[in-house]
Amino acid sequence: MIRKKGQSLAFHLTNSCVKRFEQERKTKDFIRTRLTAQAKPHLIVCSDDGKRVLVDGKSCLLPMKDTFPVKDLSLAAFIGEDPKSTFNIFAATPNNVDEKLTSQLDWVHSRDLLGSSDPDAQTLLSLSMSCVQWLASIPFCAKCGAPTSVNDWGMRRTCTACKQVYYPVISPAMIVAVLDGKGSVLLSQRRQQFGPATDRPMRTILAGFVAQGESLEETVVREVEEESAARVTSLRYVGSQPWPYPSQLMVCFYAVAGGGHTLVAQESELVNVAWVKKEEVRKALNGEHEEFIIPPPFTAAHTLLSAWASGEVNDLGE
Repeated sequence: MIRKKGQSLAFHLTNSCVKRFEQERKTKDFIRTRLTAQAKPHLIVCSDDGKRVLVDGKSCLLPMKDTFPVKDLSLAAFIGEDPKSTFNIFAATPNNVDEKLTSQLDWVHSRDLLGSSDPDAQTLLSLSMSCVQWLASIPFCAKCGAPTSVNDWGMRRTCTACKQVYYPVISPAMIVAVLDGKGSVLLSQRRQQFGPATDRPMRTILAGFVAQGESLEETVVREVEEESAARVTSLRYVGSQPWPYPSQLMVCFYAVAGGGHTLVAQESELVNVAWVKKEEVRKALNGEHEEFIIPPPFTAAHTLLSAWASGEVNDLGE
């Protein structure tokens, strides 16, 4: 992970160096050059909801040495060329892949795979998951109902009838570690638990989507008050992270909320919300807390909490 100028923290799933060939991929013979032995084509297969990924051992990068098991290449996505390995990487859903391949290998939960992968592999998998989920989400035109076709090897979809063009959707959202300025942070238990089941509930920081006509800062203030009844008095932007479930851009903040307000959890989304002391968060970061766990290291929530718990960020989010 690389910390960019103006960015206070470095987040996982960022710093993708994959060469997308945005202009070259529009040419007639482009894809043929990406499938040669010299191009070292590899395939990532993930479900259209992003939850499962096909692996050979511990790797989701499946080398295509002799055959390319994609049934319809026009429906797959060309992710790009990885500059380190020089692999040319494609992504597809299971129903577009030869059954012999899917029957011989194993399926794992994508969150488990992200958690066990190195940063470069995490970024590549995250991008592939978002591409596959987007391509699978709009088989038909929202304007006229006709089928859509995949163009530029996964960069856009076009309606076959009215020619409406669709590009990948990116949904802006904020995530914030709300501090009380005295050594505690707001943690909530969400009604919808993500990832594989665990014996302890997951507690995390607050997050929410940006509403139309709203700035990111206004989203922080609104979501914190809606979900907890706490009122933000100051906030600071510290970075952003693409999130592949399915295609958010998480904009990351620290905020301070003054005391004197009784916390009230938003019943429709949260089981509870509470101030949690720094020592309790440290235990959870180390996997030693008996009552709850926190999101895994590749998440923005973990990065924000660990920087605060370690002292890299103080109790005012600075």
